[in-house]
Amino acid sequence: MTDQMVLATQKWLNKTYVGRNGYNVVQENGRTGWEVVHGLLRALQIELGISVPSDNFGPGTTARYQAAPLAKPALKGATSNKYAILQGALWCKGYDAGHYGDLDDHYDDKVAAAVASLQADAGIGGDGLTVSVNLMKALLSMDQFRLIPGSGGDASVRSFQQELNGGFEAYSGLIPCDGIYDRGTNEAVIYAIQALEDMPVDVASGYFGPSTRSHCPDLDYSHGQVSYTGAVYSDARIRRFCRIANFCMYVNGFPSGTQADPFPEKIDPARVREFQRKYAVAETGRINLSTWLSLCVSCGDTSR
Repeated sequence: MTDQMVLATQKWLNKTYVGRNGYNVVQENGRTGWEVVHGLLRALQIELGISVPSDNFGPGTTARYQAAPLAKPALKGATSNKYAILQGALWCKGYDAGHYGDLDDHYDDKVAAAVASLQADAGIGGDGLTVSVNLMKALLSMDQFRLIPGSGGDASVRSFQQELNGGFEAYSGLIPCDGIYDRGTNEAVIYAIQALEDMPVDVASGYFGPSTRSHCPDLDYSHGQVSYTGAVYSDARIRRFCRIANFCMYVNGFPSGTQADPFPEKIDPARVREFQRKYAVAETGRINLSTWLSLCVSCGDTSR
């Protein structure tokens, strides 16, 4: 089905950037997809002064954008092609950025409201006045931040994806909030574990390696493990580990909470034993390292 504002975005891109080095003409069919998203990305790179645009929001684009992220201008009426790119990206993501019929080069209250709506859907909150580099990366992708009818997305999974973004964006960036548990969400879970272990951002990898394993607490916790900095975990920190463990139990088919509270802050030993029994882990009723690995890593605990 043709979307008139996606069509307007495609027309604006071709009118504005045809003939510019690195820009590829996009089909004007009113359908969102990678072609128009890449067109918007290349347009942004041209505006950032990148000499060889590409379909990748890589380190060069990140550095240029971070130096001057888009923000609602203090001066009313200020214009920029970057603002039109933002409008088009919002429309292609399904957010009403206003300016119906054609894109223009303004970042006004309507655009800010659309940005704020995306921030809320991503779980990070905000007033829509600034577009961070992570949010711009999310816009210039096919990642979704709402439940898509027919996709099989789970509302509880989406809620936890939002929680991961809200608490651990510095580690994992922004992950989709579409209710689908995939490799990206799994990696974000491991980043969250590393963050709770007090592992520095520049050390954390999203990989459940030796350091992550050595600092990962047994649940229930008896002070057998300490954080990356050598500290005993507080009760509040352990409750956050429990939420992550219960989320992992949920996506593995062993929910232990309620509809109102699907990821409780304590462990249900009986449900843990059921999981351990199915996956041939020693039935302790505790989330020990072997159980963490079975929950978070596709190959489980290869040492057992």
